[in-house]
Amino acid sequence: MVKASEKARKFVNVAQTGGPRAAIHCAATEYKQLVLNQAVRLWVGVNQCPPVHTVAQKAAPTAAQLSEKYNRTVKDLTTRGYTVFGYFPLVPIDEIAKAFKQGESETGKKMDSDASSGDKSDSDSD
Repeated sequence: MVKASEKARKFVNVAQTGGPRAAIHCAATEYKQLVLNQAVRLWVGVNQCPPVHTVAQKAAPTAAQLSEKYNRTVKDLTTRGYTVFGYFPLVPIDEIAKAFKQGESETGKKMDSDASSGDKSDSDSD
């Protein structure tokens, strides 16, 4: 609840100082981060299923390559004067990679703590 009120104060402050456009930009940035974090949480959970994990290991490098190619193409066409491509969103590859590393490390820590607590309960029952 405290975090939400801090975000609301920040939004109001940005709106007052920067105007509506800055407020929309601020809200979009916060929303993008929220969606990215929730998508990572969902993916880490789904990725625990062995068939999904196997497919992901094969598909992830291709998806990353295609995303980089898409970003390069959009940037190239924009610099060549095709202004409409300036409105195309870029795939935030670095942000996605960072969020996944963070999500995987959190999952790894949770699994380690679960395993250590599981070891204690096993030894107590002997």
